[in-house]
Amino acid sequence: MCDLYNRWGVRATCVRLTDPPPVHRILHNDSLPRASSPSAKDAHDAHPPAPAAAPAPAPALATAPAAAPAPVGPPNGRGDPRTLALVSCTGPALSHPSRARDHFTSPLFRELCTYANREAGRWLLLSAGHGVVEPDAVITPVTSVIGRKDTAARRTWTALVIEQLAPRLTGVERILLLANARSREYLLDYLQLEGRTVLVPLEGLSLGQQLQWLRRQRDRSRAVDGTGDR
Repeated sequence: MCDLYNRWGVRATCVRLTDPPPVHRILHNDSLPRASSPSAKDAHDAHPPAPAAAPAPAPALATAPAAAPAPVGPPNGRGDPRTLALVSCTGPALSHPSRARDHFTSPLFRELCTYANREAGRWLLLSAGHGVVEPDAVITPVTSVIGRKDTAARRTWTALVIEQLAPRLTGVERILLLANARSREYLLDYLQLEGRTVLVPLEGLSLGQQLQWLRRQRDRSRAVDGTGDR
């Protein structure tokens, strides 16, 4: 304790405080009050975390266009692999078993086979007695003729042909129908299913006109690229 005099000569008494604790005691003295640190909850309330960003959408996978199915059966023609030709068996036939493509001997039938082989990647025969026939299959002589069948019999024959054709139409986009009117009358609608293009180049022509037209096509093909023979 000490006495002090101010500027007016009045005595004042002062009290000397004890020396402050050393600095190292302040830093390490647990008895000194400390400012409380905010709890995790307080920190969360004061500064809420930013909302989580939405996950980026997965990149879309590129999808390759579906490939067109391959035609069923090995190609037996020199033309477009997506074209199937159907040829009516017509004219006189051999009296013994033989290859279907050689079994009928008329000039018209031979020209039909030549045209089908040149224009289509695959071609088949339509027989009144056997239905759908591969050109190289061996067939036996039959006396059945489509033109002589009644309506019910032609419908039955067409149902057989459709049943035999169905597994052969995979991958076919165009059908070249080289068949007479009686053979195609109930068949045409079925062949046009699934968007197929059906061509009937000989429609409305007599037998003689058909033969002339086919020969012109053969000669034109020979002149252009040297083909035309089956």
